[in-house]
Amino acid sequence: MIRNKGRDSKVDVYSFGVVLWQLITCLLPSHGLNPVQVAYAVSNENARPPLSPLCSPAINTLIERCWSVKPATRPEFSSIVSELANYDRCLWVGLPVVPLPMSPLASLLGAFKIRSCKSTTLSNIPDRRSHAYNV
Repeated sequence: MIRNKGRDSKVDVYSFGVVLWQLITCLLPSHGLNPVQVAYAVSNENARPPLSPLCSPAINTLIERCWSVKPATRPEFSSIVSELANYDRCLWVGLPVVPLPMSPLASLLGAFKIRSCKSTTLSNIPDRRSHAYNV
């Protein structure tokens, strides 16, 4: 949208990814930058805020997919809703969700959906970052 290449739901998916990141991290992605600096960093340098190491890998993967540099590869909202509903279901039964591995075949089969509940244990949780973009 910043480059005037058209506006469709994929722009909204990108924005949803930013909002989801904000909900997860409780940070502002543009802390210390003015809107022009953020727009430049995002559109010309493909800058994205760092993913939280405290966040579920499945949610981080969803956020990354929403931020894809190629809008055509961003998920549809119906897919996002389905993935988040499945994530919620897995958490209700006490199992964390992990993203399925990325592969060309998995991509063709639509296997990027968050749909795998696995039992895991947490170890060494790194500290949270206090800023978003490293411009």
